[in-house]
Amino acid sequence: MQQPGGTTTAPYDQSYTLFNASKHYQFNQDIAFFKSGWGGTHNFKFGYQLNHLSNVINQNGNVPFISLTVGQDQSYTAATAPGGANCAALGTVYKDSVSGAPLCTGQYGYATVTDFATILPKAVQDAWTVGHGLTLNLGIRVEKETLPVPAGLQQPGVAKPNSIAFPWSDKIEPRLGAAWGPASGKMKIFGSYGVINDVMKLLLAQTSWGAQVFENCVYALGPDASGTFTNSDIDAIFVNNRACPNGGPTVPANFASGATPTSLTDASTGVSLIENVNFRPWEPVAKGVKPYRQHEYVVGFDYQIARDWAFEGRYDRRRLDHVIEDASLADPNNFEMYTIVNPGQGVNATIDGYANYLTSLGSAYGIPNFAFNADPSNPFGTCPSCPHQPVAVRNYDGVEFRLTKGTSHGWAGTFSYTWSRLWGNYTGLTTTDQTDGGSTGRNSPDTTRAFDEPFYYFTTQGKSANGPLPTDRPNTFKGNVYYELPWKGMTTTFGLFQSAYQGTPLSSFTDLGLACCNEPIEATPIFGRGKWANVTADPTTGAVTLGAPFNRRTPWFTQTNFNIAHSIKVNKNNEAQRLALSATFINLLNQHNVVSYWQGFNSIAASSSLFPFQIFSGASSYQLLETGYDPQAAATAAGLLKNSQYGQPNLWQLSRNIRLGVSFTF
Repeated sequence: MQQPGGTTTAPYDQSYTLFNASKHYQFNQDIAFFKSGWGGTHNFKFGYQLNHLSNVINQNGNVPFISLTVGQDQSYTAATAPGGANCAALGTVYKDSVSGAPLCTGQYGYATVTDFATILPKAVQDAWTVGHGLTLNLGIRVEKETLPVPAGLQQPGVAKPNSIAFPWSDKIEPRLGAAWGPASGKMKIFGSYGVINDVMKLLLAQTSWGAQVFENCVYALGPDASGTFTNSDIDAIFVNNRACPNGGPTVPANFASGATPTSLTDASTGVSLIENVNFRPWEPVAKGVKPYRQHEYVVGFDYQIARDWAFEGRYDRRRLDHVIEDASLADPNNFEMYTIVNPGQGVNATIDGYANYLTSLGSAYGIPNFAFNADPSNPFGTCPSCPHQPVAVRNYDGVEFRLTKGTSHGWAGTFSYTWSRLWGNYTGLTTTDQTDGGSTGRNSPDTTRAFDEPFYYFTTQGKSANGPLPTDRPNTFKGNVYYELPWKGMTTTFGLFQSAYQGTPLSSFTDLGLACCNEPIEATPIFGRGKWANVTADPTTGAVTLGAPFNRRTPWFTQTNFNIAHSIKVNKNNEAQRLALSATFINLLNQHNVVSYWQGFNSIAASSSLFPFQIFSGASSYQLLETGYDPQAAATAAGLLKNSQYGQPNLWQLSRNIRLGVSFTF
């Protein structure tokens, strides 16, 4: 216990992989028929496509991972009712040395057996078939898709979740397009409309249906029978690939001796296992879920200004119809409970409707006695005045103007300007929200924290928090110039690339109701997306003062790249045989633009939040967080601690680097 923080007794690899095999089978066949007459020339095209994906994986830690949180005034935050009861018992003995508040800890602190693994001994498969037809500029694409629940994961006495199966009628995608130009061929006016359905990713089957596990078994840490403690006292082992197995809050970790070590039992209270927390329970699929779908419009105009010069203008408009995500409500006894839904639609349309649906499922989460709103003495309650649950919004509008010069006299180039607007509340299958993942978001399609809690989408005034999304850059300029210099049967090409992008929006956020684990948990842009507030802390008392919110973005991003390539003919009898050497200088001027600032103002290291543990209050919590409150009063009442990183840069433009290449063309 006298070792510095971060000390490990063995090298640990969280992603230790015994096997990970993915297979992809695909078959395509198109048939085209050309027919002149009938008022013009027609191209009839029909096609069929079959995709079959599978994955078999066993990925876990190379050894069981146990973290020790030791020292005076440490305190664990429980997430289940049994855990809360055990914390209350421990709190009768252990008190904060300054405030006297009860602590959830043992004599020496507490220990956490963390089990994060992806174990799928039998394949999970994603199969979809496609057929489409096209007449002139009118087409339709029809798809059928199935994402079955992985085999071999069912627990005794617990029903498996329903598979996701979209019939042909759910994935009908019209494609309409038109183009017109005069006989001179110098001008073209075009437009199109299309519907696009996404294909489900296998990650959902892994994370939501039992293949991926994330389990914590938390124990009070004290002395062993001899009155001392050593690391060897904790003899956790893997049993069936699990150190902290699935089960309810009272299921213990696996130990080599078959019994809980003495040092993981608090002698004063008899509390040993504080709780087993499952962060990956099975997630049923809500009835009537529709496939991920968006529609888009494009209109444009092309014009040939001169023999080597052309101008193009185009407008793109894209809108989401449905997305698929796991969404939850926080049960007062068992924390967040999830199902797969179309956010803001169907059973997820209202707080009360979704609460009733979760209640109707009982223990359909793969854990016996783990049910929503099952404790009459501590019910979830109702919130008839809560606003409609948020639907997924990602609106893109973009206007681009492009000027292009074809190659002549050795020169060629392009210049473009784009005005765009990316606005809403949902960043996409790969989230770019700093609130999800810590600093840069994460790649977790269909299972991000985007809709884990509905209060993420409401400001302190009870209004929608929708606004510019993290990658919104309204004004962008791009240009490139090439020059080819032939000499002595060789060619040297020079290329210069310049870009200038307006900065991205900054959104101040804080955790509401819960903060822990050194990363945002219930982080919310309480002033709205794209709104920043200066937050200060009194140097003596630490009292936090929240400034008035205003619009703020990162600085403009500018970068210059340069390329030089030299092509040599290596065979006098074959012009096609060439050896090319190239060098590309990325960020030639070695600029250091800041591309991101830390935007969370509450201390997550100290588990400080605006409304501590409010999330366990049931429907009344959503009533408070979605209909308006005074954030300054809440910060003062909670004794909110400021994050010292707030407002500081955390990502910069990549420094200058060079890529060298060689190629042979024959």
